[in-house]
Amino acid sequence: MSGGAVWKVAKNLLFLLAGVFLLYLAFRGNDPKKLLEDLKHANYFWIALSMFFGVVAFVARGLRWNILLEPMGYQPRKTSSVYSIIVGYLANLAVPRIGEVTRCTVMSKAEDIPVDRLFGTVILERIIDLGILFSLTTFTILLKVDQFGGFFVDLISSKTSSYQNAGLIVFGVLILLMLGLIVMYRLRQRFVLHPWSVKIRSFFLGLKEGLVSIKRIKNRRWFIFHTAMIWLSYYLMTWVAFYAINETAGLGMVDGLFILVVGGFGMAAPVQGGIGAYHLIVSMGMGVLGVSSLSGLSYATIVHTSQTFLVLVTGLISFILISVSPKNTNENKKT
Repeated sequence: MSGGAVWKVAKNLLFLLAGVFLLYLAFRGNDPKKLLEDLKHANYFWIALSMFFGVVAFVARGLRWNILLEPMGYQPRKTSSVYSIIVGYLANLAVPRIGEVTRCTVMSKAEDIPVDRLFGTVILERIIDLGILFSLTTFTILLKVDQFGGFFVDLISSKTSSYQNAGLIVFGVLILLMLGLIVMYRLRQRFVLHPWSVKIRSFFLGLKEGLVSIKRIKNRRWFIFHTAMIWLSYYLMTWVAFYAINETAGLGMVDGLFILVVGGFGMAAPVQGGIGAYHLIVSMGMGVLGVSSLSGLSYATIVHTSQTFLVLVTGLISFILISVSPKNTNENKKT
């Protein structure tokens, strides 16, 4: 095994251990028997409905991706787009943040579209979604000033060193990036004509084309509609799950928006499938809403487990279906 492969395995194990540690922090001090009782007596109709909205979000995201690819002259099958996205989510359960690369690779093989152009549209999607999450966060802070204040006080006062050292880590990474850019600038002439340099430039040209595809979108209304459906589905997926547990059933619709936002922070953590991070941060969010630590953890466990199960089942089915589908080589060629 090469040094690079060893590093990748070690890095993934490190992320997994971090998730397990966060899971331990979330479950620490809670009675496991009472937690099992909550899970046993949960109303699984609402969990099934939450999972249904998860599927709606998958489909809406796939249809939106197709709209971004149309300006570049590609017309992939809608099923290929949806399957690729779900397979990407499945990959994230094994390796954090590999889902974007996986979905592009799967889509490229199924629809004969260059990976660089696909990856450009994925980056564009992430920028759009981050903007929406930021807007929702700002809106939720305005509606829930006291709750958000309590949430961040709990977060900052946490005894875990990961929170205390986060600023130093970010600062260190920024310094390293700046040094790397300076070195690249100094040595740029040496690599301009290198074959790898040509390949990299070609990749970034394709990436740029994917990024600017939003300027040439033909179906802007449908693009906005599918984007709204994605985030509405995320919200409904979070809110309807409140009714699965008696103690969270009394929470309101604005509370659902609050948990969606704080849960989004947990899922953004670089651990497999948000494990541990989602449980910890959502249970803390539930705490500032007046829900007991145990019931908040029960809610987080139910939502995370059900959505993980959904990704596992639909991801495996999608992988099989897209693997046996014939390659599309006629309808999606760039004009």
